[in-house]
Amino acid sequence: MDIALRTQRHLEAKGWVAVTTRDGPWTPFTLSQRPKLARSVQADVFVSLHLNSHNSRSARGLMVFYWRPEDKQLAELIQNRLSEKLGLRNRGTKTEPFAVLVWSSVPAVLIELAFISNRHEARRLSNPQFREKAAKALADVLDEWHSQKRKSLPQ
Repeated sequence: MDIALRTQRHLEAKGWVAVTTRDGPWTPFTLSQRPKLARSVQADVFVSLHLNSHNSRSARGLMVFYWRPEDKQLAELIQNRLSEKLGLRNRGTKTEPFAVLVWSSVPAVLIELAFISNRHEARRLSNPQFREKAAKALADVLDEWHSQKRKSLPQ
């Protein structure tokens, strides 16, 4: 949650209107309502941010999921930039029919930032400086993607 709110602040500082589906421990929106919210505010992008977990405590790294082929470029850009900037193992992008991705009408990705089940990554995630770095990196890559998208539109 902290990383999402920090990302929101960084995006707003860049002139974005960033809307979150929650601002506390409870989730006011169901899985199907989240993409509807994005559509209702005419969002340019939908990002679902998570922390991963695995039975194996050695599992580590960053994964970005997408569903529609047209969202692959966004997923790969986020995957590569965040992996590089945060020093996280690049686990690649994958297509998965997660509800928030399938039901989205705007470009959509689901990010599994790191593994909370991995002692090293959990320690990094507990550090406010790392969370700030992650939030800034995510805001920067979203802004980069949006700028590239605008440049590719017909004038």
